Amino acid sequence: MKQLLDHDLKSSRIIAPAIGEEKGGFIPLPLRNLRPDEEISFDILLKVKTKGEKEPRFIPACPQGEIFKEEWYKKLQALDIQWLYYSQDDEEKVLEYLDRCLEKVLPDEDREPEEKVTLLYDTTLIWVRSFFSSVEQVGSAPQMFRALRLIDSLFDLMKGGGVDYYRSILDIRRAGHVLYNHSINVCFLGLAFVSFMGWDAQKAQDFGVGAMLHDIGLIHLKPELVHKAARRSADRPTDSHPAMGYKMLANMSGLRREVRYMALQHHENGDGSGYPGGLKINAIDPWARVLRILDHYETLTSGNSRKRPLSSKEALKEMAALQERKIFDLNYFMNFIKFTGKT
Repeated sequence: MKQLLDHDLKSSRIIAPAIGEEKGGFIPLPLRNLRPDEEISFDILLKVKTKGEKEPRFIPACPQGEIFKEEWYKKLQALDIQWLYYSQDDEEKVLEYLDRCLEKVLPDEDREPEEKVTLLYDTTLIWVRSFFSSVEQVGSAPQMFRALRLIDSLFDLMKGGGVDYYRSILDIRRAGHVLYNHSINVCFLGLAFVSFMGWDAQKAQDFGVGAMLHDIGLIHLKPELVHKAARRSADRPTDSHPAMGYKMLANMSGLRREVRYMALQHHENGDGSGYPGGLKINAIDPWARVLRILDHYETLTSGNSRKRPLSSKEALKEMAALQERKIFDLNYFMNFIKFTGKT
């Protein structure tokens, strides 16, 4: 039976994805995540809109159980269609499919570092979206087990690959949904950085979890408030998210104390000007001090609607100016400068 992708397609009808989840619970999936000539375990959809239609439609392109033909893959590439969709109801099937892809790609010595890091990034991003969207299930064992596997896989790449993988981490970070992408970017940067500093695998794994979940308190706020471009004021609603995040993580079993303090203290400054506690440097947990540097660097280099993304050199210069007030832990900050210079 012929499928949609067997027919001629008009690229003008196929719409590039919006950021994040679409109406009806449809989630964008990069074409690069699909393996040509392998069976697909979930329905793949195309987002299309014909002349006169007010809203786009999501049309089945490859049903569950079908082989995703290589000729389809090449056809979509030729049309510069880099995004497909899946239903939110199929999210677990998508993650299981990507897990199988990782099992094949990561050990393959012929694969480039960028391909491995990209697949890990995309899989982790889907996990974070699913995790943050399921507030009532936060902390379930299967969810956390998958997160730990992803973090371990990335740390193994960092330890074994060195500079090529560090460079891929700095290059791979993408614009997208403010909360999900920021969380992943900080996590990936953090794992590369602590690898550079020589942390052991267990310590790095725990730190990676904390970096991934440091902004989890934001999920209780209205979406319009979760915006990195917002100017800070004395009573900005987002200032409550560190305490909210700490409380949420306190209800998760098996997390180290340091992970919870990463959520609580990642906006504290060494001179006491941060929030929520106005703590000075010696009162801030060391892991939160590392996170403070990563969080600020990622925000500067990703940019927002008010400010263009800075280059690494520009970001470090701006952070060095802040360090005149002793905002960051000096030792970690100097190591971070060495890390970015090495890559």
